[in-house]
Amino acid sequence: MAFMAIWRPESNGDWKTDMTLAEFKARDVANRAAGLALVCLRHQLTELFAAVWLPGTGHAPWVVGFSHTAFLAHNADMVKKGFRLVDLQMVNPIIGVITDGDIGDIQHSRFTATWRSGSGAQEFRDSMTHQQLLDHDATFRGQGLELLCLRTQNDGNRVGLWRPGSGGKWTSPQYPQDFKATDATHTSNGLRLIDADTLDGSKICGVWHPGTGSVEWGDEMSTSQLHTSDAVQRKANLRIVKIIPMWDPVFPFPPTAESGGLPPGTPPSP
Repeated sequence: MAFMAIWRPESNGDWKTDMTLAEFKARDVANRAAGLALVCLRHQLTELFAAVWLPGTGHAPWVVGFSHTAFLAHNADMVKKGFRLVDLQMVNPIIGVITDGDIGDIQHSRFTATWRSGSGAQEFRDSMTHQQLLDHDATFRGQGLELLCLRTQNDGNRVGLWRPGSGGKWTSPQYPQDFKATDATHTSNGLRLIDADTLDGSKICGVWHPGTGSVEWGDEMSTSQLHTSDAVQRKANLRIVKIIPMWDPVFPFPPTAESGGLPPGTPPSP
């Protein structure tokens, strides 16, 4: 298993890979008590997870293994309850007999996602062609929204999340050497990498927003290399803000659907 990670200035933080769901739940509770909030949750292989926590208060709802329909309903309910989507991932289980041409269809995807307390507009679109992504991005920019997360389905269509902002940039999946050049250009123009994802473990797409300070990233890192890189970045007062498994996200069976992170007594989503 190889990982990509993004570091940025933060006063504190925690991360862990190779967790079972039970281990993740326990660490999430402990970190919340310590003043850290979940900002990134990703499936690795089968039932293992990677997660990142950063300084913050309040609850951070999450889901794993949700179908497309269940995810959309849950997301709508989270918005009604005062939460906004901050990170997501799709994995594609092989259910019964599905041809390779069908496996990337969004209806076969299972979602892992994280929400935080928030307000303001939020727009989510999936199954977009590249041209539809361009069209939606232009429309939402006109409404004062910027792309926050960009994902690519296995069939090549795009998934996007927009939130209030301005002045950002994004790129479709690129080979690492090209992505590095794109990042250098955007950084020199006052932008900082805030989100990234990989396609088949070989190409990287990213989102940049206006910002200052150092932001570092690395790819194709083993768990031990990730720990070594993190120790170096921590000396520069940088903390991991995203962990991205670099693999082709296809499971031999549907991941277990579970949710959590809501305040005690909150009614479940319909």
